[in-house]
Amino acid sequence: MKRRGQHHRGLAWLVAGGLGVGAATVLSSLFLPHESLWHALAAPQEDGTWQFTTIDDRDVRADGYSVRIHWGEVIAGYDGCNNWGTSDGNMLDNGERIITIDLQECASQPTDEAYWQLTRATATMTLKGSRLLLHDELHRGELRRVEAR
Repeated sequence: MKRRGQHHRGLAWLVAGGLGVGAATVLSSLFLPHESLWHALAAPQEDGTWQFTTIDDRDVRADGYSVRIHWGEVIAGYDGCNNWGTSDGNMLDNGERIITIDLQECASQPTDEAYWQLTRATATMTLKGSRLLLHDELHRGELRRVEAR
């Protein structure tokens, strides 16, 4: 038989736990406005914004190629001319993802095709210290993390 004090102690722990979850949620929305607390705690180390330094051993730092990785997948980027992003995991019938892009007219660069191949879900992602490597059967890119401002 439970004594009255034990019931109140259990209720107090339940209320304290709920308040703790609420406080964590509020604090994460204040200090991590673009990410959930869960993402901040559990996301892969690859997540973030990365700028290509080389593509197929060519220095592309001046071209500005970049990608945004979220939950270990490339979801957006800059192809040297246009910003682009995926549409919340929506896929075409052939399995390709739907991409929204600025579509400015741009001069073609010799590394454009390789960039687009490296941003596909089929490319392999490897974190090597402070560098990220993206590669597929034909292309290889090396990237550095872009620090948050």
